[in-house]
Amino acid sequence: MVSAKLLIILSTAIRATSALVLMPLMISAIGREHYGLWISITTVTMYLSLSESGIGQTVVNEIGRAYALEQKERISQIMATAFAIYCTLILIAGSVAIAAIILLPIGHYLLSEQDAARYEPLLKACLVASTLLALLRIPTLVFPGLLIGVRRLPLRTLWEIGGSVIALVATVLAIYCGFGLLGLTVTMNSALFAVSAAICLSSRQCGEWARLRLRNYRGRLVGPLLASSVFYFLIGIAGVLDRSLTILLAPRLDSLSATPAFFLLTSLFRTAAYSIIAAMPRAVQPYIVMWSAKRQTTELRRITHYLTKATTVAATLFVATVAPFARQLVNGWLGYEGYPGDVLFWMVAGAFLIESFACTPVFVLIAMNRQRLLAGLLIVKAAMSGVGAIVLAPHFDAPLVGVAAASVLTSVLAGIAIPFLIRSAIDATWRDYLQQSFLRPLAFASLVPFAAAIIGAVDLYPIRLAATAILSLVAILAAWHWVLSQDDRSLTRQAWNAIRSKTKTASSPLT
Repeated sequence: MVSAKLLIILSTAIRATSALVLMPLMISAIGREHYGLWISITTVTMYLSLSESGIGQTVVNEIGRAYALEQKERISQIMATAFAIYCTLILIAGSVAIAAIILLPIGHYLLSEQDAARYEPLLKACLVASTLLALLRIPTLVFPGLLIGVRRLPLRTLWEIGGSVIALVATVLAIYCGFGLLGLTVTMNSALFAVSAAICLSSRQCGEWARLRLRNYRGRLVGPLLASSVFYFLIGIAGVLDRSLTILLAPRLDSLSATPAFFLLTSLFRTAAYSIIAAMPRAVQPYIVMWSAKRQTTELRRITHYLTKATTVAATLFVATVAPFARQLVNGWLGYEGYPGDVLFWMVAGAFLIESFACTPVFVLIAMNRQRLLAGLLIVKAAMSGVGAIVLAPHFDAPLVGVAAASVLTSVLAGIAIPFLIRSAIDATWRDYLQQSFLRPLAFASLVPFAAAIIGAVDLYPIRLAATAILSLVAILAAWHWVLSQDDRSLTRQAWNAIRSKTKTASSPLT
């Protein structure tokens, strides 16, 4: 489990930081406004992932249960049936999406009036290309679902790392070859499709029973798979909307030229950093499925408490390290004076901290199939975030501050509701949950960033650097001795010893 977790964190870090690595290169190569278009194109493409209708998580859970019960024939049936469902869905979704892109004035929906008049033809061409290539990847999701379900996480994650690296390298080469926006769109999506299709080769390593054979399709499984997927679909919608709607609204409510700085902050915190901390609960999801099936509530409570603290502490330390140097970081990364101000920075960072607190409960509830109320909560949160952005943006001199304020407010409301869902799922008392997973992590996530904000106001760079180092050290000690319980510290030591043992084994010439 430890090696899988490390690989997932590495994979997530690569995927999450790819956009940050590409940002200065693309701004330099194609300019700020074309990069703003790239943001709109990639954001719209994210919505196409909804075409899988939540079946991916259902496949993981159903294969995981079948594997635990040694029902290998059922695994093959689930794979074939899910593949057929995927193919049907992308034909429908692709036809509708491409027709909408071609026939509707999509530029007027996504861009300001001035930008739409200039860039709508290019936007449409890029969206058609990215739509086709993104939808072709969806049927191949059967194979990653198989590898997760049969607990081959390291193998699945290695493919994920390879895909991210290949897509990144291909895009960088396209930039240096002078490809325009359309060429970059085709290059990146083609690389991702090629790697996604190649993952099928790994199913053979699981056994003959794990190979995709369409003759194992079972029509009777379509209904149960789709029924189980409905709420995962809603959770998927909520996740995509919550992560991308504010970015999609940015060029419409402000301008293309203002979008890169906002995108950088959002990518840094709510995409890259969140994805990295979410790798911790994501890595143990197969085990949560197993503990839930066997009704081992003690293990569920233990891991939920521990990972809630771990994700909150990790997110807080990240914010405390970045905040004092935010202006220099943003301006240096963008290559121009584009820092959008401290207010916007802290609103984006604040939304990230609140979401890190709810990260583990969300993953646990999904793995336990307690997704109904969670789906409703996340859908309401995402919808309120979008509506709030539209309502609040005109009331601020900088419209993007209003967009970020909506994210903070909705994150707070969702964060208040999450304990009511997770507490009963893990069979914890209110006293136990509040002590273990609420009060101390929340206090830690409030006090440390406040100190970082004070340090950020210091003009002298050496003093700011030294104060940040001291704050980070004090925060780590406080997390270890005050936030984590004795049992949490024992779990951390066990994980560290396991990592050291695996490292020594891997480096030994005799292995």
